[in-house]
Amino acid sequence: MALIQVRDLVKKFGDQTVLSNINLDLQEGDVRVLMGASGSGKSTLLRCLNRLVEPTSGSIVFRGKEVLGPGVDVKELRKQIGFVFQQFALYSHLNVLDNVALGLRKLQGMSKLEAKERALHELSHFDMTSHQDKYPAQLSGGQKQRVAIARA
Repeated sequence: MALIQVRDLVKKFGDQTVLSNINLDLQEGDVRVLMGASGSGKSTLLRCLNRLVEPTSGSIVFRGKEVLGPGVDVKELRKQIGFVFQQFALYSHLNVLDNVALGLRKLQGMSKLEAKERALHELSHFDMTSHQDKYPAQLSGGQKQRVAIARA
């Protein structure tokens, strides 16, 4: 069984159809590249997967459970499905450690101390703990990407 199954997914913004009958199976461990022209719906599809954007119709199944519908714990879903977009969306007024810890506090309800400890652990996987006090403007593109992945 696929980790994520997308069936007949449609997303409309007003009269404009952005996604039309998308079908996709992703297995655990898959690495996929989603390519297309600007405005073709790549980001919209990804945002539908963790319900940052609500699809107009269709089905998304994650680990055997339908994720569209009123009974789904969206906060819990977003803990399990995260993305790193080309623009890393780091908060310029927060240092590296606080950028990673913020999501842990908001999405997982961790205390400030717990979130910082976990953030340091995640940053250590990417050899970024020595940069924990730097701000995004002080980082290279590759370093920003590693921070964004640690945060995801």
